[in-house]
Amino acid sequence: MRGRVDYFSERNTYTLEALRTEGLDALDARDIEGIARIVLRELEVALDNGNCEVITRAAEDVFVSAAAFPCAEAGPRRGTLARATFDVQFTGSAKARPVEIRPPNTLKVGRRCDAHLLQRWLSKRGFRTREWERVERQTDALRTEPPSARDCA
Repeated sequence: MRGRVDYFSERNTYTLEALRTEGLDALDARDIEGIARIVLRELEVALDNGNCEVITRAAEDVFVSAAAFPCAEAGPRRGTLARATFDVQFTGSAKARPVEIRPPNTLKVGRRCDAHLLQRWLSKRGFRTREWERVERQTDALRTEPPSARDCA
């Protein structure tokens, strides 16, 4: 369009590599007030083998399932981590809510007001790219008031 290949920008906001490098520790939310627990429910891996192969691993808890079978891995060493679905238990909530990350730039949350806490966790555990964190810091400097929970009432 308009003669430029890069006319439409692609924001690289999210990555799932923390699941591969940190494993279960990537789900730690003890230092995020408002999040009680995070469980990996589903992981989709696109294999770069010329056959367009995609493997989806799903369980009530993918890491627990992988630990039960010595030959299984929660996240494979090769391929592109294409999508992950989590159950996030928020403090004071009776039921966990699903959250989906699909790199490079998709975050699906059940309730809009959950996004602020989730972004803190994603940043602390390496699910947000450095490029995007730099942009976010510039935006935060312009923000006059913190995000509120008015949508959660």
